[in-house]
Amino acid sequence: MTTVNVSSISGRTVQVAYLGAYTGTVYASATMVSPITDDPASVAYQTTHPVVAGDIFEWDDVNGLGNLIVDSSGLVSADSEGSFQGRWFDDGDQAYGDWESYTFEVVATLAPQGTWTIGTITKGQTTASLTPVYSGTDADSYEYTLNGSAWIAFTGTINLSALEPEASQYGAVRAANSVGAGTPESFSFMTERVPAPPVLNTPLPDLNLGEQQAVNIDLDNYFSLAASYVVAGLPAGSGLSLSGSTITGTTNTNDTDASPLTITVTATNSDGSIQDAFSVSVVDDTPPVLSISPLTTLNTAPVVSGSSGDAISLVLVVNGVTYNPVPSGGSWLQQLNELPLNTYVMSLNGQDASGNQAIERKALLKVVDEIVASAGGLFQPLFRPLSRSVNNPMFR
Repeated sequence: MTTVNVSSISGRTVQVAYLGAYTGTVYASATMVSPITDDPASVAYQTTHPVVAGDIFEWDDVNGLGNLIVDSSGLVSADSEGSFQGRWFDDGDQAYGDWESYTFEVVATLAPQGTWTIGTITKGQTTASLTPVYSGTDADSYEYTLNGSAWIAFTGTINLSALEPEASQYGAVRAANSVGAGTPESFSFMTERVPAPPVLNTPLPDLNLGEQQAVNIDLDNYFSLAASYVVAGLPAGSGLSLSGSTITGTTNTNDTDASPLTITVTATNSDGSIQDAFSVSVVDDTPPVLSISPLTTLNTAPVVSGSSGDAISLVLVVNGVTYNPVPSGGSWLQQLNELPLNTYVMSLNGQDASGNQAIERKALLKVVDEIVASAGGLFQPLFRPLSRSVNNPMFR
């Protein structure tokens, strides 16, 4: 039930002020002995005839306002606003006047007294929304302020936009009526942070490298905002590896064998990741390193040898005869044709799988018929005079 005080009567409109809950006898139709009063808080104030002691006001809740009561002071209470009927009984004439309609309206005499529940604030990076709830029924409008702004009227949900990301926001809500504004209820929140994933500033360049070439690529020169990196695409046993933010090392045969490589770099932080890929071509541009062992022998069809490095083909020239030793495990052996006793210059050339030509190597081959010890205990080859040319084969 709404309990009110009459504040004024304009025509037949009774304007009243909210006081709070009222408990009393329920009347569908009832009467009131009216006082003689100049108090505007009474239905007896400014009636159509002077009210004297003994006059009676009778009312009827014809529109079902609910719990309509006019007490002995002329105070009106009801559950809802609306109109009801009333008439006066003149004690002197002992007669009733006509039924007249009174309109019952609640008007404020105090600023809103209710309380606020702010509820959940839904936040974004630049937006927020909240639906505060007011507990009272004494407000005509609702308002909010944000970050010291002017008061802004709202109904239901407050939708905020164009906010600064990751920034503290503060505001308040209040209820208002014709008397004034109620006590504000404050609220605050912080907008969400704008994610900042890594950025690729400059694409990683493709590389053409030689075997045994030093590499140092600082990934921070190409990416920004990265907390860590992952590198994929390096072959097993690669001479290159990731150290912190740097791809470093020296290319090796594993890189050459797997070439061309596609290297994928993933830059990551807590907000996300970004990838970039580049091609690496590694070629063997290092010539094979050969050797030929000098030999002094009694064998006129000797076996000579040496190292072949990574050569895949060899050319050996001895006494004008060309041989092609077969490299095996980095070394080579070659059985020579029958040779006369003499000293020969052996020349060795070769190339690797990439076509790199080796530097020619030379060594002496001495075919003798006797090796004698010198005075110092060393063996010395002994050549005996030959009646035939050294260019002719000698068979034994």
